[in-house]
Amino acid sequence: MNPLEIFRRNLARAVEASCIEVALTAQMEHRYQQQDGKLKDAVQTEFSMGGLVGRVFLDPATPYATYIHEGIRPHMIFPKRRKALRWVKGSDFVFSKRARFPGWQKDPFLYDALRKNEQKINDIFDRYTERAVQEVSDAFNS
Repeated sequence: MNPLEIFRRNLARAVEASCIEVALTAQMEHRYQQQDGKLKDAVQTEFSMGGLVGRVFLDPATPYATYIHEGIRPHMIFPKRRKALRWVKGSDFVFSKRARFPGWQKDPFLYDALRKNEQKINDIFDRYTERAVQEVSDAFNS
């Protein structure tokens, strides 16, 4: 096998393993108390260029994940399709023409996961680089 191809394959595996490590940490260590697990599912990974480019991102199908990650200031909420907003408070429904949303403090769990896994990512790349060198050496020696 071509030495360049051996290194490319091993680097692609290192990128994938690193992205998965960051994604798993982000899924498990965010501060938001979720009821349905959709925030965990919003953390996605994607690979391109033969696996040499990888990214961890928030799925756009879960738009509130970005608000949790980046935070949102307090603001007023108004109805869009109805005359009033409705929500449950205790065992009753509450109706209002507007509501004050208190905001969310940002929880940059993707960035935190990347920082937390920095040494692990370096170790992953070291391991796959050593593996590639060994495979190239074995290919030349056989």
